[in-house]
Amino acid sequence: MPDARRSPSRPATLRFLQTSLVLAVASFAWLRFAENTVDNDLWGHVLYGQRYWNQGYVRGPELFSWTAGSFDIVNHEYLAEIFMGLVHRAGGGTGIWLYLIAMASATVAVALWAGNRKAGSRHWPALLLFGGSINFIALGFAVRPQLFTTLFLVVELFLLRHLAQGRWSWGLLVPPLIALWGNLHGGVLAGLVVFGVMAAIETLHAAWPRSLPSAIEATRPPRGNIGIYWGMLVTALLAMAVNPWGVRLVEWNIRATFRARPQIHEWQPLAFSPANAPFFLVLAVSVLAWIFSRQPKKLWEAATLVVLAVMGMLHQRHTPLFGLANVMFSPIHLADAARRLGPYCRDLVTAFRRPLTQIMAAVLLLCAAGVSLVASFSAPKENPFTMEVERNVYPVTAVEFLQTHRLAGKTITFFDWGQQNLWELPDNPVSFDGRFDTGYPAHVIAAHWAFYNGTAMSPDVKWHDADVALLPSDGGGVRLLVQAGWRAVYRDPLATLLVSPKGRQANFRSGEPMERHGVEVLRGRKPFPDSPPSLATAAALR
Repeated sequence: MPDARRSPSRPATLRFLQTSLVLAVASFAWLRFAENTVDNDLWGHVLYGQRYWNQGYVRGPELFSWTAGSFDIVNHEYLAEIFMGLVHRAGGGTGIWLYLIAMASATVAVALWAGNRKAGSRHWPALLLFGGSINFIALGFAVRPQLFTTLFLVVELFLLRHLAQGRWSWGLLVPPLIALWGNLHGGVLAGLVVFGVMAAIETLHAAWPRSLPSAIEATRPPRGNIGIYWGMLVTALLAMAVNPWGVRLVEWNIRATFRARPQIHEWQPLAFSPANAPFFLVLAVSVLAWIFSRQPKKLWEAATLVVLAVMGMLHQRHTPLFGLANVMFSPIHLADAARRLGPYCRDLVTAFRRPLTQIMAAVLLLCAAGVSLVASFSAPKENPFTMEVERNVYPVTAVEFLQTHRLAGKTITFFDWGQQNLWELPDNPVSFDGRFDTGYPAHVIAAHWAFYNGTAMSPDVKWHDADVALLPSDGGGVRLLVQAGWRAVYRDPLATLLVSPKGRQANFRSGEPMERHGVEVLRGRKPFPDSPPSLATAAALR
């Protein structure tokens, strides 16, 4: 089949349509991946990374919280945090944003290149699959250590494909990749699962009697390859222990993977809803493509897609992994299934070959591209080339109140705001923050969730040792503290600030009315700070 990209007889209207499609997909991808709002853990990742770099070591007890009791931290993403800390030191908030763009570009480029190469001249299915998957792939691209998991997964799949084709030198890179990955993010377990699926399925395929369909028989691996797969997998497993905590970090990662997190949205199952329709549509199309394709089918690739799709449906944070793997593995089958379907859709194919139809479709795609580009630089963004803090999500004005009035002391904090407090309020040790079980014992975690829900003030936390509290205005914790004699001194629709009746701030504005603000203080965004946090210095808290 001739390559349409090189054919001199390709109509100008078709070239126009193809160019418009590329621009539309690229513009929509830019809109989604260039999102510059901060994740609630960004303050912490940068702070911890800079502190690790400054002090020269990573192991040690918890220092930033007054409830953790010197909890011995096992940090599964310390190396990613060091990297993020150095990026921020070099470029501030803009550097962090550029880092996000670079990681997203590299990850998508590897996936598309692998999908296009496998599909030969039929590169459009990879682009269309990616375009349909952008919304849920982009969910994995906040500025977090998880960026390394998405990048390393596509690199691993690329290497495993070469390994399955008998190119052993490529496969030898997998164990070092796993070793590095294990120091960057706990998602390395997904990489090990994929490698294990590949080894197990290839073993079954090699041993299975020769009675499978021709498309599968064409990819049967030599039995001599199986020992190499398992040897490399064992080496990769051993490589997991190459980290500052050794086997202890591996054990922590495994326990954390199976630990329930009902309070964290991204760890919940993927609901059937209009917002999640792209995932289920792409999944359905891909399944049909694999079923009806007559191209050679690697069983381990199909099994990997099934495992990642199930992971995505069980935990929303894993949907990007399926989307990227699907862009790598499914284009060739989508192209073949579409070609076989062509004779049954002659009228539709004929209509799209008409120059007027192609021009109209191209114009619509260009309009969509223009809308995406304009939206990527427009409100609500105020500083589109740096990271921004949303005032209606994070207590920016309440924190400024604390800073202005120097309300220092032990602080009862909301989970999502704790790491912002560490950066902005270095003299206010937090009660709880987004590190969850990385930095806190189980009884402290349970006590805080009960407190936030307004259920009880558990004796597992000495609440009255605190001096101030910064909590959601609509949360149950405010009600519990007021009942316990605490006094609210500041309130807006998002956050309420209270002082303890026995703490060091007990007399703050005593007898004065509470300062109240309306929704006006929640409008707009604030640039993420360019200056380093004071707690990042090695001498802090000593």
